Amino acid sequence: MKIRKLTIENFRSLKHVTIPVDDLTILIGKNGTGKSAVLKAVDIFFTTNAKYDEDDFYDRNIGAPIKITVTFELTNEKEIEEFGKYVLEDGEKRYLKVMKKLEWPASRNNQKYYGFTKKIPEFVEVKNMKAE
Repeated sequence: MKIRKLTIENFRSLKHVTIPVDDLTILIGKNGTGKSAVLKAVDIFFTTNAKYDEDDFYDRNIGAPIKITVTFELTNEKEIEEFGKYVLEDGEKRYLKVMKKLEWPASRNNQKYYGFTKKIPEFVEVKNMKAE
């Protein structure tokens, strides 16, 4: 399993950013541009009971949750079998997409993980229908 994309919302100086990730990814930029915020977001994603405070919310807006989404490329059949209904497909590649959502006040109960699943085409049609 390899990280292939990071999406970070409402975290420190990052309102909404998506970063593609390769086998080697380098963050370059001036001081204060968010390099450390990206690394801290990854740390928070992987820490089940992460510590965070009001300063971690973009513009200190505690009304909007912090969302950190990591897309993993699944690299073998065991991973594909293990994650079952959460496996997303893009051509020949298989992915797992997980979001961690952190809400205020900071607590173990206010940080949850969500796995993305495939859409059922029939439900998409119904969802997009307009009432007459």
